[in-house]
Amino acid sequence: MTPRGAGGTRSYEMARRLIERGHRVTMICGSYAGANIGLHGKPVRGIRNGDVDGIHVVEFCLPYSNYDSFLKRAWIFLRFAVQSSIFALTYDYDLLFATSTPLSVGIPGIVSRLL
Repeated sequence: MTPRGAGGTRSYEMARRLIERGHRVTMICGSYAGANIGLHGKPVRGIRNGDVDGIHVVEFCLPYSNYDSFLKRAWIFLRFAVQSSIFALTYDYDLLFATSTPLSVGIPGIVSRLL
């Protein structure tokens, strides 16, 4: 999520550019062993919230690793899609932008568009 982590920074850079233009940004993410999300403290009911460089970050604590089996990772990605869809349906926003490597990340965008 941040340039300090092992994951890509595409989402972080897009969020920073939106903030520079006056937008408020909330980013939903999952847990990844190599990532440095920038949040501190313990999760509450499997969710950790905080502010990272002006971005409101909501982390769903669904840890996975590229060393996990295909089925385990697919299950984690599906759980992330469901939790993100629920969040998308209950959160007030003007724009939803879904970007990540698992294709399942598009599900919350599709669900919120249809409903």
